[in-house]
Amino acid sequence: MRSRGTLTVVLAGFLGAGCNLPPPTPPLETLRSAPAAQTLEGGTPVTLHASLWRDFMPVSPLNGKPLIALVEVSAVSPAALPADLSIEGAFVVLGDEVWSSAPRVEGACSSADCIRAISREGPLWGPDVTVDVVVQIASGVNPGVLLRQPEVTIRRTE
Repeated sequence: MRSRGTLTVVLAGFLGAGCNLPPPTPPLETLRSAPAAQTLEGGTPVTLHASLWRDFMPVSPLNGKPLIALVEVSAVSPAALPADLSIEGAFVVLGDEVWSSAPRVEGACSSADCIRAISREGPLWGPDVTVDVVVQIASGVNPGVLLRQPEVTIRRTE
């Protein structure tokens, strides 16, 4: 019996390690009022750039694949970002609906003044609808900082 219990605990830990849960979703009004720029410790101002799309390639389902969000946080002027800066959560707001996700780092930005992450398997919103995108970033003494890019259009790829 002991080996079965140990196996269950090890397996649960292994499976849980692959899950990346988003932080709790802030209230809708907090997301809507998040600033477009923030200044991090050390005086580095940062902004958000988001690209959203749904795939309608011929191999996709008729109603398209789920939403994908690519988010980049960049220094406003060329400056090094804090080494421990991370994108902890992404929130896409359509009306009163919010898609919360925990973006994963995939690929790298073209410069040291940017970090990039991607969220997949979102809702079937759009294409050609406008949403607000908010990210929660964290670094050193700046945990849970929100950045917003309003009016991002969900594009269609074919």
